[in-house]
Amino acid sequence: MDKKFFIGIAAMLTVGMFLALDYVWDKAKEDRTMEKAIFIDEVWQLIGASSNR
Repeated sequence: MDKKFFIGIAAMLTVGMFLALDYVWDKAKEDRTMEKAIFIDEVWQLIGASSNR
């Protein structure tokens, strides 16, 4: 497979994660009378971190 293919998949994953988070955030803000917590697993993929340095 071509390297460009994997770069495209990574970009689509980031966009998909952002859209999902945006949807969940909007749902959480609908009812502000109830306390909620949103836990984001693998958030490093969304912010683009590729190293722990």
